[in-house]
Amino acid sequence: MIQNDAPIRANTPPGVAEQDPGAADLAQARCEAWALLTGARPYTGTGRPCLRKLANPKHRCTNACRPMPWALDHAEWWKGPVGEFVVTAHPYGLTDDTLEDLARIGRETGAQVSIDPDWSWYWPGTTSLVVVWGRPWAGKAR
Repeated sequence: MIQNDAPIRANTPPGVAEQDPGAADLAQARCEAWALLTGARPYTGTGRPCLRKLANPKHRCTNACRPMPWALDHAEWWKGPVGEFVVTAHPYGLTDDTLEDLARIGRETGAQVSIDPDWSWYWPGTTSLVVVWGRPWAGKAR
């Protein structure tokens, strides 16, 4: 099991606590509950986020690595309980293009993709929670 004592802090838009303190409290509660239920902890390591880490947690990025797609808006990186990378994202809209991008990410990385339109903590009620759960490391780094 991965040990990581980094605090769980909900990714929320700037100024949300001033605009709507209830939304900030709800966001924090949802983020903490999700982390507790899944065993994921915030990723505190170095290196740039790259979707290839979902397929191989030991991946080292090169210039050939692609940037995060729009489907993973407001992305946060986590480490799962057995060392796998996990990405949570909070897109505003789940269009056909967004859903196709998420399905492609799952196919290309072997990651499990789930979508919950009611559980996002980024801006509760206006974004959906997308979770992309990568595979544990099972071999040599590429």
